[in-house]
Amino acid sequence: MITEAQFLEQDAKILDIFKEEGIEKSLAASQENNAKAKDLDAEDLRRIERIVERAKFTLVMEHSLSFFFKTIGAGVSGLATAAIGVAKNASPNNKNKKTVHENDNNNCSGK
Repeated sequence: MITEAQFLEQDAKILDIFKEEGIEKSLAASQENNAKAKDLDAEDLRRIERIVERAKFTLVMEHSLSFFFKTIGAGVSGLATAAIGVAKNASPNNKNKKTVHENDNNNCSGK
Protein backbone atom coordinates (compact mmCIF):
# COMPACT_ATOMS: atom_id res chain seq x y z
CA MET A 1 0.00 0.00 0.00
CA ILE A 2 1.10 3.54 -0.66
CA THR A 3 1.15 6.24 1.95
CA GLU A 4 -0.96 9.36 1.77
CA ALA A 5 2.08 11.49 0.94
CA GLN A 6 2.94 9.24 -2.02
CA PHE A 7 -0.64 9.38 -3.22
CA LEU A 8 -0.71 13.17 -3.08
CA GLU A 9 2.61 13.39 -4.92
CA GLN A 10 1.39 11.11 -7.73
CA ASP A 11 -1.91 12.98 -7.90
CA ALA A 12 -0.05 16.29 -8.29
CA LYS A 13 2.06 14.84 -11.12
CA ILE A 14 -1.04 13.62 -12.94
CA LEU A 15 -2.71 17.02 -12.59
CA ASP A 16 0.40 18.72 -13.97
CA ILE A 17 0.31 16.47 -17.04
CA PHE A 18 -3.30 17.37 -17.75
CA LYS A 19 -2.64 21.07 -17.15
CA GLU A 20 0.13 21.08 -19.76
CA GLU A 21 -2.09 19.31 -22.30
CA GLY A 22 -4.93 21.73 -21.61
CA ILE A 23 -2.69 24.75 -22.09
CA GLU A 24 -1.32 23.39 -25.36
CA LYS A 25 -4.80 22.68 -26.70
CA SER A 26 -6.16 26.08 -25.69
CA LEU A 27 -3.22 27.85 -27.35
CA ALA A 28 -3.72 25.88 -30.56
CA ALA A 29 -7.45 26.61 -30.56
CA SER A 30 -6.96 30.34 -29.98
CA GLN A 31 -4.42 30.52 -32.83
CA GLU A 32 -6.90 28.79 -35.16
CA ASN A 33 -9.68 31.18 -34.12
CA ASN A 34 -7.44 34.19 -34.79
CA ALA A 35 -6.60 32.88 -38.26
CA LYS A 36 -10.29 32.29 -39.03
CA ALA A 37 -11.27 35.76 -37.79
CA LYS A 38 -8.73 37.37 -40.12
CA ASP A 39 -10.26 35.56 -43.11
CA LEU A 40 -13.69 37.12 -42.55
CA ASP A 41 -14.66 40.18 -44.54
CA ALA A 42 -17.00 43.02 -43.55
CA GLU A 43 -20.08 41.41 -45.10
CA ASP A 44 -19.55 38.23 -43.11
CA LEU A 45 -19.16 40.23 -39.92
CA ARG A 46 -22.38 42.15 -40.61
CA ARG A 47 -24.21 38.89 -41.26
CA ILE A 48 -22.89 37.42 -38.02
CA GLU A 49 -23.99 40.56 -36.19
CA ARG A 50 -27.52 40.29 -37.65
CA ILE A 51 -27.73 36.63 -36.64
CA VAL A 52 -26.63 37.44 -33.11
CA GLU A 53 -29.11 40.32 -32.83
CA ARG A 54 -31.94 38.13 -34.15
CA ALA A 55 -31.03 35.40 -31.65
CA LYS A 56 -31.00 37.91 -28.80
CA PHE A 57 -34.36 39.32 -29.88
CA THR A 58 -35.87 35.84 -30.13
CA LEU A 59 -34.57 34.89 -26.71
CA VAL A 60 -35.89 38.07 -25.11
CA MET A 61 -39.28 37.63 -26.77
CA GLU A 62 -39.57 34.01 -25.64
CA HIS A 63 -38.77 34.90 -22.04
CA SER A 64 -41.02 37.95 -22.09
CA LEU A 65 -43.96 36.02 -23.48
CA SER A 66 -43.54 33.15 -21.06
CA PHE A 67 -43.32 35.63 -18.16
CA PHE A 68 -46.41 37.46 -19.43
CA PHE A 69 -48.49 34.32 -19.78
CA LYS A 70 -47.35 32.91 -16.46
CA THR A 71 -48.29 36.11 -14.63
CA ILE A 72 -51.59 36.45 -16.49
CA GLY A 73 -52.32 32.78 -15.84
CA ALA A 74 -51.65 33.16 -12.13
CA GLY A 75 -53.80 36.30 -11.99
CA VAL A 76 -56.71 34.71 -13.83
CA SER A 77 -56.44 31.61 -11.65
CA GLY A 78 -56.51 33.75 -8.50
CA LEU A 79 -59.51 35.72 -9.73
CA ALA A 80 -61.37 32.54 -10.68
CA THR A 81 -60.67 31.00 -7.28
CA ALA A 82 -61.85 34.17 -5.55
CA ALA A 83 -65.01 34.30 -7.68
CA ILE A 84 -65.81 30.67 -6.87
CA GLY A 85 -65.24 31.34 -3.17
CA VAL A 86 -67.53 34.37 -3.28
CA ALA A 87 -70.18 32.43 -5.17
CA LYS A 88 -70.08 29.64 -2.58
CA ASN A 89 -70.33 32.06 0.33
CA ALA A 90 -73.14 34.02 -1.33
CA SER A 91 -75.34 31.00 -2.05
CA PRO A 92 -78.68 30.93 -0.15
CA ASN A 93 -78.08 27.43 1.24
CA ASN A 94 -74.86 28.59 2.86
CA LYS A 95 -76.61 31.54 4.58
CA ASN A 96 -79.24 29.25 6.11
CA LYS A 97 -76.56 26.94 7.45
CA LYS A 98 -74.70 29.85 9.01
CA THR A 99 -77.80 31.24 10.73
CA VAL A 100 -78.75 27.81 12.09
CA HIS A 101 -75.19 27.31 13.33
CA GLU A 102 -75.13 30.79 14.90
CA ASN A 103 -78.51 30.19 16.56
CA ASP A 104 -77.25 26.91 18.02
CA ASN A 105 -74.24 28.68 19.48
CA ASN A 106 -76.41 31.41 20.97
CA ASN A 107 -78.84 28.90 22.54
CA CYS A 108 -76.08 26.80 24.08
CA SER A 109 -74.35 29.68 25.71
CA GLY A 110 -76.36 29.23 28.91
CA LYS A 111 -78.07 32.63 28.94
